[in-house]
Amino acid sequence: MFASQASAWVLKEFTPANVSSISVTIDDKATDACWTNISEVKRYAEDKLELSGFNVVRGSDGTRTSGSHFVFFLQVHAYRHQDLCYGNVDIMLYTPAKVNEMFAPLMVGNGSAVFQGYEKVNQLSLKQVEVFMDEIQNPSG
Repeated sequence: MFASQASAWVLKEFTPANVSSISVTIDDKATDACWTNISEVKRYAEDKLELSGFNVVRGSDGTRTSGSHFVFFLQVHAYRHQDLCYGNVDIMLYTPAKVNEMFAPLMVGNGSAVFQGYEKVNQLSLKQVEVFMDEIQNPSG
């Protein structure tokens, strides 16, 4: 079982005072039951953001573009090989930005971990949220 050291960065200006709202979006790209606690991970991220003072919009798909709305986007890619799972967990923190009539994500934070040899990545995905939330609360970037 191996997980790379999680790397994360968040702009120090990303604070509750500078964010009108935030939503959590999950993208499940895991196969063969490598990741089964998706709802728990989403609730955990929402709860941690609220405890940090952010106004969390629950049930949002992350497409709001008014005000300073941000999206906490977590994606797990995983596949099973010989009974063990391999892949990565990525977290992106962004706000939709409009430039020249085009919408694009303006990234203000990012985190990533690569893993191999896990039966399931349930605990690892929760740990990645924890690591990322630590970076939000104490940004190094």
